[in-house]
Amino acid sequence: MNNSNCRQQHEYSELMLNNARKRVAAIKSWYWSIPMFVVGTLIILALVLLMQQGDTPNFIIYIMAIGPIFWWVLLIVKGFNLFLPKTAFMKKLEAPQIKKYLYQD
Repeated sequence: MNNSNCRQQHEYSELMLNNARKRVAAIKSWYWSIPMFVVGTLIILALVLLMQQGDTPNFIIYIMAIGPIFWWVLLIVKGFNLFLPKTAFMKKLEAPQIKKYLYQD
């Protein structure tokens, strides 16, 4: 029985380590996406300014200008998901999954 508990503790610690690695990778990805979004936004804004000087229809300019807004909204939502504490509802959903992985053989 003691050996079984030790094995379960080891599996649990491995699972937590794997979760931590995934979380660190997600946070790194989020931080790397910020400069990429800044560069992309600046490029699109430069294109919009160039288009305004020409005879490009306004709806095309509006469509191009809306793109960075969606990018930044998605970045903010992903940041909230990464950095805000999990709700009790999410913890209730996560706990059975952890137990399922621990006890499957």
